[in-house]
Amino acid sequence: MGKRKLVIKRLETLKERHAKFSKRKKGILNKAKEFSVICDIDLALVMFSPSDKPVTYFAHDKDLGYFVEKMEKTSARDLEERRESTNKLLKKIFQKNVEAEVDVRSFSADGDDTVKVQEAQLEEMKNRLDERRKALEDFKNPRNVQDLNQIKSMKEHLITSLERIQKKKNRLLGKYQMERVINASSGPGAVNLAHGTFGDKN
Repeated sequence: MGKRKLVIKRLETLKERHAKFSKRKKGILNKAKEFSVICDIDLALVMFSPSDKPVTYFAHDKDLGYFVEKMEKTSARDLEERRESTNKLLKKIFQKNVEAEVDVRSFSADGDDTVKVQEAQLEEMKNRLDERRKALEDFKNPRNVQDLNQIKSMKEHLITSLERIQKKKNRLLGKYQMERVINASSGPGAVNLAHGTFGDKN
């Protein structure tokens, strides 16, 4: 018996899509981590489950802001060129994948719609990058901000950042306190709790 060919198409029921997403998510996240480590690259992976819940992975303990800043430094022309290059690569992979039953003619027929969707997504990304750039400028000069909504957004961002800092602080503090306890219990003047005796007893 030969290998069963994989049909690339949308699963009909939400339950099937959830099951497939849950099964493949771990593999994709694992591959992303391996890829970032082996090639020593910055890598950001963002997915949304069938129920629209976000799943993210940022390599080397970076955060979303780091990748947004890197994207901001890339021109719109370069982003467009990379998008076109990626689309060509994906199409080439689909065409050469003998294990998948992909209707190339249908793929080409739907190409225009796909390009329109991707253009809309690219435009949305540009708008978000513009908003992020403006937000960074506002943080540098908060006195110049006159928009109440922008001030609220800045406040929410600061609160989120402070919460992350507090969690990091608590983890480090807990680790520090644990190390002190361990060092104290292993020192020359330590209490031997098991036998009820004290160290350095002459």
